[in-house]
Amino acid sequence: MAVRGRFFGVLLCGAALAAPGAWADGNDRAVAALYLKAGAAEQAGRYDDALAAYGGIIKLRPGDADAWRDRGAMEAAKKDYAHAAGDFSQAIRLMPRDARAYMERGKVYAGVAEYESALADFDEALHLNPDYIGALAAKAAVYDDQRDFDNAIAAMNQLVKMQPKNAELYNGRCWERALANRELKIAEADCNSALRLSPGPQLSAAAHDSRAFVYYRQGRFAEAIAEYNVALAATPRSAETIFRRGLARTGNKDAAGGKADIASALAMDPHAGDEMASIGIKP
Repeated sequence: MAVRGRFFGVLLCGAALAAPGAWADGNDRAVAALYLKAGAAEQAGRYDDALAAYGGIIKLRPGDADAWRDRGAMEAAKKDYAHAAGDFSQAIRLMPRDARAYMERGKVYAGVAEYESALADFDEALHLNPDYIGALAAKAAVYDDQRDFDNAIAAMNQLVKMQPKNAELYNGRCWERALANRELKIAEADCNSALRLSPGPQLSAAAHDSRAFVYYRQGRFAEAIAEYNVALAATPRSAETIFRRGLARTGNKDAAGGKADIASALAMDPHAGDEMASIGIKP
């Protein structure tokens, strides 16, 4: 996480603003053109151009909550978290019932490990829109970051109820249970559901990787290695998968193979073993 503990609470990013609806007459065409320009720039990944366009809209219509929120999203994409939080806060002042603004600000707080503020914003987004899947998924991700597996799994249960044919959700719930080292038979069933519902090879590879870790947790090391091999056939450069296969090989009494995998994974990515270390698993 970047910039831990940074304070955003009173950042207004230009507080002396016109009230909502105090828009300059005759600016409709200019504002519409700027929105088109911002959208095209955003689609092309030209965030500076998008920021400039949203800034132009705000100059013409300082009460346009959408422009503040959308500029905040561009700042967040550039990891300019302080200004992003300020713009989202201003959007909320102008439109207090904008669930998306709360959700986006919550993601900024989560990105700098301000978890209490993040969860409060996600809860407000869900209060305003109880079916807001994005806010619930973001809330689950915060619980995962905190290694609060009870609440992470509870949030995933809600998500699966809302989208019972979503393979990614089943895979996510499988992974959470495997990380927690609990209900491993249910975790395996979730991975099986993810594979059955999977729309493509990338998600299938992720589900194989998750199921492999379930097998690892159960001490079924040979089966875990076979699953990791399937995952790596689709994503051969996944350092984390190679690292976990090394753990499984070590567990399967192939010390040399395990050591080689772990060394290869760490050469590709020095942080390949961080997630495993966070739950107490080290080579």
